[in-house]
Amino acid sequence: MLDGLPLPARDAPLAEVVINPAVALFIDRARAHRPDFHVGASQRTAVVDLVAWLEGLPLAIELAAAQARTLGPAELLALLQQARAQRQGAGLALLARRGARSGSDPRQASMRDVVAWSWQLLAPASRSLLLAISVMPAGVALDVAASLVVADGDAPDPAAAQQGLDDLVSQSVLRASPGQDGPMRYRAM
Repeated sequence: MLDGLPLPARDAPLAEVVINPAVALFIDRARAHRPDFHVGASQRTAVVDLVAWLEGLPLAIELAAAQARTLGPAELLALLQQARAQRQGAGLALLARRGARSGSDPRQASMRDVVAWSWQLLAPASRSLLLAISVMPAGVALDVAASLVVADGDAPDPAAAQQGLDDLVSQSVLRASPGQDGPMRYRAM
């Protein structure tokens, strides 16, 4: 599973923020679209919050940086947060390259395309499990996932649930992390 880049501490000084890998990637890619782009003290918090909101994912950071042509980091973050709060697909539409810089692989031209391509690769049972888990922001433990995977329509199937969870984690659409109470928790990316 591909993890995001390390993120800066929210209260880190500007000198540390700009050399952080996630922020440095954002700055580099933003300059490709707006050569005068820089992160000053007034933008430090917005950039830190933006790369954190993008979970340090390199492709998401690169696609967000493409918006530097017309949006500042705070404006972009506000639009992304608003789209998520309203459960609109517009947030994914903001994370896209357009025109000549859209790249040679159309699957990576936008986060919407990445999600659609990943979705098509999943088996129907994995799609159903992912869909059920994706509406639970805190994620689920194995026992809850087992209740979502029912064998022959009547009884929870922990083995099938674990197999489905493993499939989704290996395809990088689900993240597994230790829960505060011990058992692993599974959360949609």
